[in-house]
Amino acid sequence: MKRYTTILATLFIAISFVCGTAVAEEKAESLTITVEIFSGRPNPTFEITDTAAISRLKESFDNLSALAMTEEEGFEFSRLGYRGILITHDGSVEGIPRYIQCLNGKVKALGARGEGAKFFKDTAKFEKHYLGLAKIKGLITELLDEQFVPNPDTM
Repeated sequence: MKRYTTILATLFIAISFVCGTAVAEEKAESLTITVEIFSGRPNPTFEITDTAAISRLKESFDNLSALAMTEEEGFEFSRLGYRGILITHDGSVEGIPRYIQCLNGKVKALGARGEGAKFFKDTAKFEKHYLGLAKIKGLITELLDEQFVPNPDTM
């Protein structure tokens, strides 16, 4: 009887491990949206987990027009002050780069493997859209009043 108990316990542990691993590998898609500012305050940040919104972003990103820019020509993305909208994820969203920065009608995209930056024309108006969401959520009210960020209503 003791031998059967040991076998059952081992089998239970093995099944629990396999099932736990399968669940852990199945990540829900989630994007982090950050309004990049340099004002001595934390950057306003929010999450998007809605699958329809993520699908729209993927589709819009696929339709962006590439810009022939080098990393040096894209210097404005690293300036001080407002640096646009940053869209990131932990690898759970397939079909879009892990790092997307939107600023002044341009999009800079970096993948997870350290490949060089790619630049696109922001025809989808990501910057305006996500600034608008941050405004609706009340995350940038003071920043708008102090003119640290552009008003999405006038973009």
